[in-house]
Amino acid sequence: MNEHTLLKALGDPTRLDVLRLLARRERTVAALLERLKMEQSALSHHLKVLREAGLVTSRYEEAHVVYALAHPRLGAFLKEVTASEGRINAIATDVRPTAAVIVAG
Repeated sequence: MNEHTLLKALGDPTRLDVLRLLARRERTVAALLERLKMEQSALSHHLKVLREAGLVTSRYEEAHVVYALAHPRLGAFLKEVTASEGRINAIATDVRPTAAVIVAG
């Protein structure tokens, strides 16, 4: 997996939602569709990107495909990202833009 592929996979809100759901427990495609309320083709695309980035694994269980996080520590990473996101948003609302004055000489 290269850096670009990983960052692309993590850069989409829907893919982050998929990863957050899988951090709680492995799920079938049907269960992900039910939770995310999206078309199967769209979910399939997101899962493909996550697989290619090495973030999720899949296996067949009877007639269902079951997805799970590929790395146990990924769940902790996602929690930290979510916590950081809240802190960044709090900081961003406290920062007031300042105007720069350019004086022509």
